[in-house]
Amino acid sequence: MERGVVERKPRVEHGIMLVALLLMGLGLVMVYSATVYSATAPHMLGRTQGNGMYFLERQLMFVGAGLLALTMASFVPFWVYRKMAVPAIILGGIAMTGVLFLGKEKLGAVRWFDLGPISVQPGEFVKLAFVMWVSFSLARKQDMLTRFSIAIIPHLLVAGVFVLLYMEQPDLGSTIILGTVLLFLLHVAGTRLHHIAMVMGGGIAMVTVFVLSSGEKMRRVAAWLNPEAFAESDAYQLINSKISIGAGGLLGEGLGSGQQNIAGYVPEGETDFIFAVIGEELGFIGTFLVISFFGYILWRGMSLAASIRDQFARFLVFGATMLVVLQAAINMGVTTGVLPTKGLTLPFVSMGGSSMVVMCICAGILLNASRTFPRLGVESANDDVRVSASEVEVLIKETA
Repeated sequence: MERGVVERKPRVEHGIMLVALLLMGLGLVMVYSATVYSATAPHMLGRTQGNGMYFLERQLMFVGAGLLALTMASFVPFWVYRKMAVPAIILGGIAMTGVLFLGKEKLGAVRWFDLGPISVQPGEFVKLAFVMWVSFSLARKQDMLTRFSIAIIPHLLVAGVFVLLYMEQPDLGSTIILGTVLLFLLHVAGTRLHHIAMVMGGGIAMVTVFVLSSGEKMRRVAAWLNPEAFAESDAYQLINSKISIGAGGLLGEGLGSGQQNIAGYVPEGETDFIFAVIGEELGFIGTFLVISFFGYILWRGMSLAASIRDQFARFLVFGATMLVVLQAAINMGVTTGVLPTKGLTLPFVSMGGSSMVVMCICAGILLNASRTFPRLGVESANDDVRVSASEVEVLIKETA
């Protein structure tokens, strides 16, 4: 039976929108639950003035900014994203350089511009700018990506500049995300696998050298491998995070009832370790739902990207999906002890304005693409035939 690729009408991915809203709603609840006791503690009075709603009020502001960004991103014409790719990556480089000299230090890292009542983290926006630029570059060079000098060198040079800037902050988590997304997009674009393997090997070697040359990073790795030996220092967060998740059991101890959280044993519980608070208060059911939500975003984002013919849009949707899901996976991996400790938020859930806005823009890009571009399907001469997204992607390459 002969089959061919046909274009079907755009279909808005309302499910992605719903999941993003659910995660943001959960985040508001969990940020309040994680901070309602600590906000009135003596050591926090200078910041919160005794207002137990302080962190919730800020998160409401961040969610509002995120929803505005999501709405705008979902209606911006895709040609604007294409035009913005090069200026965005240049501005990102300037901002990342500037933050090293003018930025605010927090917990040993210099990642934020202090703008009075709010702080802006340019490294979060750079990840999206990098995805936009790589998508733009790969789409322009689609017919030349079998050549190492075309497919690898220019993208590796730009990535190398930002990797060095991230490491100066330092921000190893964002460095890993940047490199992983680049490798993924190169693979999706059709770059030769042995070229990708060479880049991957170089990246692993670079990260290894970076870790070995830093006493702090070496301690973090040692604490991850043997947390009991560092229980009062580098593994303090990890051990208490695992205790919190284990204490939640199947159904959790209830909102606002997590004893680890109330006692203040989970530092950064409203940001990097909010997944531990979810585990303690909502139990296995709550953590499973969160993982399922990100799994849904991965499924729908990959399926959407595979069914779009426009190359730039395909790569951008792939990249935006990976930014969200990969950051979520690393955050949850750190919280559960699967990965060494890194300073990354849980998308849509953790407290943080820059991360919230960028993740919402990513969701808006997915909604935009689903509304803008016809879906590619497969149709036989006699009847409709349903196939997987991977089959559609193969047919795209065969008919392009």
